[in-house]
Amino acid sequence: MQNSLRRALTFSGVLAVGMGTFLAACNSDKLLIPNENSATPPTITGDLTTGLQLLATGILLRDRAGLGGFISDLGLLGRESFNYFPTDGRTTQHYLNQNPLDPSGFAQGGFANRYASLRNIFNFKNVIAGAGAGLSAAQKEAALGYAETFEGLELLFEVLQYHDQGGVTEILADPTKKAPFVSRDSVYNFIVAKLESGNTHLAAGGTDFPFTLGGLANGANDFSTVATFKQFNRAITARTQVYRASLRNPACGATGTTCYTAAATILNTMGLTFISAAKPMSYGVYHKYSTDPGDALTPLAPGNNPFFFAHPGLVTGAQSGDLRLSKFRTLPAARGASCSPGCSIFTNYGFSLYPGLTDPLPVITNAELFLLRAEAEYFTGATALALADLNFVRTTDGGLAPYLSFTSDSDFIHKLLYERTYSLLAQGHRLVDYRRFGLILELPLDIPATQFRQKQQPIPQGECQTRIGTATPCPVNS
Repeated sequence: MQNSLRRALTFSGVLAVGMGTFLAACNSDKLLIPNENSATPPTITGDLTTGLQLLATGILLRDRAGLGGFISDLGLLGRESFNYFPTDGRTTQHYLNQNPLDPSGFAQGGFANRYASLRNIFNFKNVIAGAGAGLSAAQKEAALGYAETFEGLELLFEVLQYHDQGGVTEILADPTKKAPFVSRDSVYNFIVAKLESGNTHLAAGGTDFPFTLGGLANGANDFSTVATFKQFNRAITARTQVYRASLRNPACGATGTTCYTAAATILNTMGLTFISAAKPMSYGVYHKYSTDPGDALTPLAPGNNPFFFAHPGLVTGAQSGDLRLSKFRTLPAARGASCSPGCSIFTNYGFSLYPGLTDPLPVITNAELFLLRAEAEYFTGATALALADLNFVRTTDGGLAPYLSFTSDSDFIHKLLYERTYSLLAQGHRLVDYRRFGLILELPLDIPATQFRQKQQPIPQGECQTRIGTATPCPVNS
């Protein structure tokens, strides 16, 4: 069995699972998802162990496949980055200068990828349900907790970080049927319920998954066991609770207190794996890339995407002495898109965050958790604790003098946004943060005569056209 499993995981076949077991070590501050090559799947009923491994690995592949585009797309809308691909004018004109609809299908990639992942998760859960005596009760619980954690994450990535328009939460057994769109608040509530359900399954899941998530990181503090994977689940749940609190989801109360309190409780009971002052700010869960046959290279590395650049306003807008300016690199010459006059914003800066072809991309980090907790603390009245957490990131990551106080809610929010912008640079957060606080108009408008500020990526027009005349139409894009 072990030899057949190794052969299956190292043969490059039609499934193209080329992703890897989860969260193994690369260095002392990054918990990585290592690579396993793709495989032609066996029949699940004939070889449950091997088939389950392939399905679990495939979920990770799909999640990783959307991460580079997610960061790039939201960076473009959030005036954080550019992708000046010379043969695709949509990167300069579609989002910056034209109408906010998506007739060209530019949003289709991220949208389709996340829902393909949700279909994979649906199939994975059906396999678990039908495994019978092939899996113990604890193994089934662990596998379901794994699946539901990623189910919540995929919906958070696609439906709610890309836009505010709600989305589809139900994956139907018949893929030709159209499940309904539900509201943004309903999707948030569904995600929290799914993550909490996943956490409950993990709590009953024993010690080990019935598939390999692989390796150690930072000594015993890795995420390959059921108990430590719960930390990842809790981190994503805390992020979701903070987001829906800031948006005043009805489930959170009029001031968001219920959800902010839930987030703070999670973050204060996670232990030392995450949200630890002893860990680097960059410590966290990362997707890994490699040059192995069948695997993928880092999508935002200059050697793989030489057209991914930084918005110049981030460099000029940084506070003097901020150590996080080291995340930028100066280009040999200004870069912009080749297009008609007035459509391109030239920049002299790129990013130094992912310089190598196999550098990992973060899913969630220690710095983000401190900043989430600061937000939750402030809006539940624990101002002194919020100040301490915000200053911990500011002084540790930025090397800047601490803030002395907050003079108002607006003052706190703007200080929080500054720290989130530079500590979570090029991780897909800036647009989401400015949108959830209602501050889209504070993003730069570099070419006032032709540009507008687009607050979200639209739902692909192709998806909406398939719903015309049905009981489940798309919401109006805006």
